[in-house]
Amino acid sequence: MQAARQAPSSAEVATEVNGLLAGLGILTMTLFPFALPGLFLLVVAPVLLVAVAGLLVAIPVLLPLWVARMVIRSRARRSRPSAETRATTYSSRPGRLVA
Repeated sequence: MQAARQAPSSAEVATEVNGLLAGLGILTMTLFPFALPGLFLLVVAPVLLVAVAGLLVAIPVLLPLWVARMVIRSRARRSRPSAETRATTYSSRPGRLVA
């Protein structure tokens, strides 16, 4: 026959929990120096990887747009008359040229 098991007393449970918490505290302090590199590898590195991948996809699209915008601006600057030229060519009244 098997003997009936008795429920552990509160003191025994507290002693066991105290021992487990002390062991977990020792492990935590021992493994703490690995926390920052682990955090970098698990959080920062994937974010950087996604950012670099996004840049590699966006650069071939955005670069021609930037170049075209610069060309259009430079052409607009060359074709637009300066303020001095406009002041000597046109009078204060619209539609009348100064002789």
